[in-house]
Amino acid sequence: MTSSPLTPRSLRRRGLEHALEQSQSLTPIQKDEKRLFWARSESDHLRQTRSMKNRGMQPPGSIDGPAARYEVVKVLGKGSFGVVRLVREKVDRRFVLLP
Repeated sequence: MTSSPLTPRSLRRRGLEHALEQSQSLTPIQKDEKRLFWARSESDHLRQTRSMKNRGMQPPGSIDGPAARYEVVKVLGKGSFGVVRLVREKVDRRFVLLP
C-alpha cells in the first residue's frame, strides 16, 4: 500500500466522518457545518501546540525576555504561523528621572 501512516489528526477526522455517516438526522448542510467547525478546532489546536513548543512549554500569560517590555493592545489577526498583536511599550516608572 502507498498510504502514509495514520496520524492522530487523520484518526480524529475518520472518527468525525464515521459519526456523520451514522447520523440519520443531520442534513448535508449541517454535516458540512460540523466539518467546518472540526477544521477550525483542529487549526486552533495546532496553533496552540506550536505556540507552546516555541515558548518551551510555558503556561499562557507568562512572558519572559524582550516580549515582557510590551503590553498587548489588541489581536490584529491569527494565522497558521501565529498571532499578530498590536502592542505598546510598557513604561517602567521605577526609572523615571525627575527634574
